[in-house]
Amino acid sequence: MKGVNVAEVDAIAEDSSGTRYAVEIKAGRLDVSGVRQAYTNAKLLGLKPLVICKGFIDDAAKATADQLGVKVIELSDQFLVDSEELEIIVRESVENVIDDYITSLLSPLPELGNEEILILKALAENPTLADAAQSLNLELTQLLEKVSLLKRKGILPRTRNYRAIRRRAKILLYKLAFEKRINEILSRFEKQIRELEKLSGKQ
Repeated sequence: MKGVNVAEVDAIAEDSSGTRYAVEIKAGRLDVSGVRQAYTNAKLLGLKPLVICKGFIDDAAKATADQLGVKVIELSDQFLVDSEELEIIVRESVENVIDDYITSLLSPLPELGNEEILILKALAENPTLADAAQSLNLELTQLLEKVSLLKRKGILPRTRNYRAIRRRAKILLYKLAFEKRINEILSRFEKQIRELEKLSGKQ
């Protein structure tokens, strides 16, 4: 207001060592935008950033929090449901996972360039997005841009869940290896057929 930046936080807290925090409390999970907002608001107040939430929405949010020094207190989710509701939730979750696997396995393998294959390998082999970026010698933001491009092409699922992205990357690499193996077998088979035809023509 009137040229002055005003930061909005939910609370200001001080720990036993005298460090003061600008505290933001979120009902859901924390995303990259929320991390950056908490960091900016705390800096405007000259305090340390602290977020209380139900965890990170994905590995990119956690990596950003680590990079910016945003302290995050994660609260575990608690669900109060009866056995019938729990059975429905578990069944739907399992069905969704099975459907995702079947769709991935049966859909045609997309055309993949060398760079795209390297990115898929990094995603499949590393437990976090930050680790995948490091293995490729890329900044996290650079890898996020490349992952977004793969999502737009339909190669990776449009989700922020890194585990789902990693699972799709593994399936695509399995299919790629299987297709390569089949092509090698067919090539050898065709070569043997041609050799047999040459031998039969000489007789």
